[in-house]
Amino acid sequence: NELYTDRVFAGLALVVLIGLLVESLGFRTLERLTVRRWGQQR
Repeated sequence: NELYTDRVFAGLALVVLIGLLVESLGFRTLERLTVRRWGQQR
């Protein structure tokens, strides 16, 4: 079996980038809306 180390690291970097994008767009937006809706403070 050949180990495609470059492809593994490229896939890992892609997963990390997608995770950061989801974190920044999805969860931060949801957190802002939650704070605005129920008036919670951090």
